[in-house]
Amino acid sequence: MSGGDIVVYLVYSVIAVFLIALTYQSCLRGFSVLPLVLFAGIEVAVVWPALVPSAYSLESMAGILAAAGLLAAALAYYPFAGGQAGMRKWRERASILQTDTSRDLQTGLWILTGILAAIGSWRLGNVVTVRSGVSWLLSPSQASSELASIRESRRLLTKGHLLLGEEYQGQGFFNALTDIGWQAVVAIAVLLLASKGWKQAWTCLFPIVLAFAFLVSSGVRTPVILASIVGATTMMLTRPPRARTFVSLSCLVAAIVLIIMPLSKGAERGGESLGERFMALVERVTDGNGRNNAAIVELVNSGDLPVGYGSLFLERLAVMVPGVNADAPFAFRLTQLAYGGGNNVTGYATPTQYGLLYADWGPVGVLFGYLFTGILLAVVWNLVLRVEHDAAPALAGVAVMHLAYMSITGVHGLLTTAALLAAVGGVVFAPGWLSRHWRAGRTSASEEDAGAKPHAAQRANMP
Repeated sequence: MSGGDIVVYLVYSVIAVFLIALTYQSCLRGFSVLPLVLFAGIEVAVVWPALVPSAYSLESMAGILAAAGLLAAALAYYPFAGGQAGMRKWRERASILQTDTSRDLQTGLWILTGILAAIGSWRLGNVVTVRSGVSWLLSPSQASSELASIRESRRLLTKGHLLLGEEYQGQGFFNALTDIGWQAVVAIAVLLLASKGWKQAWTCLFPIVLAFAFLVSSGVRTPVILASIVGATTMMLTRPPRARTFVSLSCLVAAIVLIIMPLSKGAERGGESLGERFMALVERVTDGNGRNNAAIVELVNSGDLPVGYGSLFLERLAVMVPGVNADAPFAFRLTQLAYGGGNNVTGYATPTQYGLLYADWGPVGVLFGYLFTGILLAVVWNLVLRVEHDAAPALAGVAVMHLAYMSITGVHGLLTTAALLAAVGGVVFAPGWLSRHWRAGRTSASEEDAGAKPHAAQRANMP
């Protein structure tokens, strides 16, 4: 271990301890810090490891800058942080979910599930891959042929129809739509399960199983992990916080991560034992996007990658518009610069928000970018906390995960998620809205009929 490593690890440790203490004190004072905690967890797991000097021969300043950025985000978050009163109201409403609301949500859940299942079956071409996904979920250690089918599905869905592009372009639109849609299915089903108990569990568990079957069938790891975290987070938002609940949900998420390990790129090279595959997955998480951050730092510092001064931000903003495609997205250009295009399996060297900010504005941009991210986390989460609807915990479960996921996608990912989540919410809540208006119309008509009868009787008795 070099001197630079010791310095970076020391800074990491000091910042981590400070943030833990700050979070603890904030919880005692009644602040809601859930999105910040998830955001910090992603930063520590995905961004920090690759910026240790010995990992990719970087200067220690790169790692120190990452720690300082997270600290800036946390310090910017707390002045705008909201209270926990909103979550307490959600828990109270979830425990006494009204019959009409529960029925409307159930109807919306099944409509959304049917639409997503139809889209998934259409995009996969047939139900063979979906059946493979179900078989692999039931017996992941023995279904090698199903795993091969799933990996082929992943290649076709994510790389087969586009030469270039990012997630929100072309077929990536359907990827993002179905990913967020299935996350909403899981969140709503968990909410109904928490309010109903196990009396009608099958009506909630079946959509959850179907969601994970389709997500696994797509062959992509991240949506499966995000959906499991969304489900766990929604459950925590519907129940009083207890250590036992947190530990149980954490173990459930960990079990799902272990099950999907063979979907990882390096899993088949990591050996057959559970420990070897687990280490291959850990390496993928801590090094997959992080090494691209390290490549950006090295290229910018050497002058091989000119600082964009906002051009990268505008490019990513432009391609969010449907039908607009960049000739060569930044992730593809980075592949050519850093790896020569031949050693990268996916064709894209996708960085996290850290790398995007560094490429666009340099070190100063990283600090100010994280500062803005902290404010945005708090402001948006405050808006979510003010939602007074029986389905608010489900909405919050999806929203908080994607707020934290800005660590990877930046603000562009949040904007895309907000638009798609609004569309998904429209499908879910439309049956309830129509039902309420129909019931209100019937009630109004009944009252008018009831009021008209006495007047008719009076007219009949008049001489």
